[in-house]
Amino acid sequence: MKSDGLNGLKGLAALHVMFGHYCFFLENSVRGFAGMVMPIFFLLSGYGLTLGYGKGTLNFRSFFQNRIATVMPLYWIACLTSFFTQTEVALASFNDHNPVLMAVSNIFGINSWFYLFDPKFPHPFEGAGWTINTLLFFYLVFPVLMPRLKMLSDVNISRLLVILYYVQLVPFAYYWNMLGGHRSVTMSPFTRLPVFVMGMLGGIQTQRWEENPDFQDPNEERLFFHDFIPWGLFTFQSTSKDKKFDKEKS
Repeated sequence: MKSDGLNGLKGLAALHVMFGHYCFFLENSVRGFAGMVMPIFFLLSGYGLTLGYGKGTLNFRSFFQNRIATVMPLYWIACLTSFFTQTEVALASFNDHNPVLMAVSNIFGINSWFYLFDPKFPHPFEGAGWTINTLLFFYLVFPVLMPRLKMLSDVNISRLLVILYYVQLVPFAYYWNMLGGHRSVTMSPFTRLPVFVMGMLGGIQTQRWEENPDFQDPNEERLFFHDFIPWGLFTFQSTSKDKKFDKEKS
């Protein structure tokens, strides 16, 4: 299956994230809402992995080795580079937390796994590396979930998609509004897992459509209702986050 359209979508989302971070450091009140597009990357990750590995029997060892070989070398290089170019910041994270835990989390790429339980847990030395941390968790659960999700009927897949659509909003309502846990919500693999699974389910439906052109989503007529309300709530939660950041910066 051609991925030009998906790559273009990723590119647009990446530009949005870059713009959002740029706006955050401006002195005025402009906000880029970068956090709003982060689910797209995890959604497309689950979708792309399903299209690439969803058919046939999936070997966990070979799959995980391929993923590690793809993402980890560059991650380690980026972390080492950041460590030596921002040594003072890196050493501060060691002083504030268990140094052994910090070393292990950076080497194995699991920093974001702690965000749900400790929102102040440091990023990897390369700050943007948290995305790799989160994806590594998804790579671990993908071979376990894939055969089970493929056993679902078309109707149950559509139902589960709708359920997960709402489930992924729960962390926003709790952590963002109650605890102000930006990292817990946007970066933790545990709160982003429903989005990743939604991508997997979309990939399974795409494969079934390719095998059977007459395939039709049982919930197709209700998609607008199920899409519009969660997206509105999602936007509201993102706005709440920016208000919290405004207060912190002032």
